[in-house]
Amino acid sequence: MNLMNSRILCVFAHPDDESYIVGGTLAHASAHGAEIHLVSATRGDKGVQHVEDPAEKERITHIREQELGNACKVLGIKTFEVWDFPDGSLDNLGAREETLNEKIITTIETVKPDTIITFGPNGVSRHRDHIAIGKMTIKTVQQFFCHPERERSEQSKDHPHMRVPAVYGVTIPRELIGEFERILSARKKTTGHYYEMPLNDSPSLNDVERIDITSTLSTKFAACRAHASQNPEGLIASFEQLPLKLKNFEYFLPLKNLEN
Repeated sequence: MNLMNSRILCVFAHPDDESYIVGGTLAHASAHGAEIHLVSATRGDKGVQHVEDPAEKERITHIREQELGNACKVLGIKTFEVWDFPDGSLDNLGAREETLNEKIITTIETVKPDTIITFGPNGVSRHRDHIAIGKMTIKTVQQFFCHPERERSEQSKDHPHMRVPAVYGVTIPRELIGEFERILSARKKTTGHYYEMPLNDSPSLNDVERIDITSTLSTKFAACRAHASQNPEGLIASFEQLPLKLKNFEYFLPLKNLEN
């Protein structure tokens, strides 16, 4: 997974996914000359379980967008967008699914990424929004590059030789899921947005690539702390208890055959 001097597009579900899920990798890439662009498909309005002040709950989407901006500065992310699709319901968009598809295509055309990072099949944590945005992003990229005569807009016709990007789904290998589940157990009690964690939709260690984030772990935690409304200290404390193979590495499933 070569991220040096590359142009990276991250498509995730919520403000804070970029920090908790791939913060170490993005900090590493930015430090090595990568230009990073980020999309959050939702405004994160369901993320109020750690917010006690009623006034702050009313302003949670504004607060979370500000926090995301602060986290992007920490990680070295060049641009970010926050879209307004429903938090907790990305798997049930109905007619709006086509709108999401079009927005992803427009963003690809604008950014022209060398690499696209989204969620792999297990969504890392089996969060329903993670799985949904990963599936939609992969489907859209496949359609866009495999059937350009049907999918590309007028804007993309100005760039007929856009390079097919490498696409990676961030994931947790099946061999490590049990240990990873420990840090999610308490958080999963606060929301119904998670599926059960079966092993058969998770890749093995032999199928994934990993990024060593030892040198950027402190930057990752600093970005997590930028999301102050989401109780970052609790999750960071759990991360600190993980074995090195989970704490110091982030795992990515290469999604191939986009040119077929």
